[in-house]
Amino acid sequence: MHLLRIAHLTDIHFPAEAGHAVAGRDADQALESILSRVLALHPDLLLLTGDLTDAGDESAYLRLKHRLCPLNCPVLALPGNHDHPARMRRTLGIRYWGVGRVMRLGEWRIMGLSSYWHGHADGRLGHAQRRWLDHQLIQLPSRPTLLALHHPPIATGSAWLDAMGLRDAVAFRSLLRRHPQVRAVLFGHGHQALDLRQGGCRFLGTPSTVRQFLPQSDHVEWSAEPGGWRWLTLSKAGRIHSQVMMDSIA
Repeated sequence: MHLLRIAHLTDIHFPAEAGHAVAGRDADQALESILSRVLALHPDLLLLTGDLTDAGDESAYLRLKHRLCPLNCPVLALPGNHDHPARMRRTLGIRYWGVGRVMRLGEWRIMGLSSYWHGHADGRLGHAQRRWLDHQLIQLPSRPTLLALHHPPIATGSAWLDAMGLRDAVAFRSLLRRHPQVRAVLFGHGHQALDLRQGGCRFLGTPSTVRQFLPQSDHVEWSAEPGGWRWLTLSKAGRIHSQVMMDSIA
């Protein structure tokens, strides 16, 4: 049975120039190390769920694009609150822009959403995007589906992070309950690994490629963990196997 292989990277926080530290870490070195491991695994898709740059600089997107070029697979890139969506789309190009894309890979559909909310650290999907998603899911009710966005659509257990999650998360999860073919939602923003369930849907938060926040904390605190990413394999029957991979560079 052919398994779909997906690499999920998030919160890369690429700086405008190489060598600029991000949260006390070298974001370039961290990404290079992780991408070398991803390349060796030959994924069918690379998912990038936001905060691709630290400040939305065009030069940061150009440098990131240069590093993505060797990948011989589709890339679905979504914006986070640190990004500049228009600049990101223009610089990375439509080939990598993932918002509103519906990809069919084998028996699965992978769909990209934008939770970017201008001027806010928290996010929202908005009524129009939720309506679009509902329409798309109605079309193929038996096709196993994976959704991706930046902000956590479910409580993480960290008070400060939950205060800046997805503002319309309740409406989003209500929509998902009407569409049991959605097997998982992938997200970032939290700089930590999460694997939560609600009904038949898994909510999978993936570590930042640079540095992690301390889980279950009331205030912002960094942990000593290195950068990380998530590797997923999806079966034709709709099953998901997921593994968080931590880098050796800290």
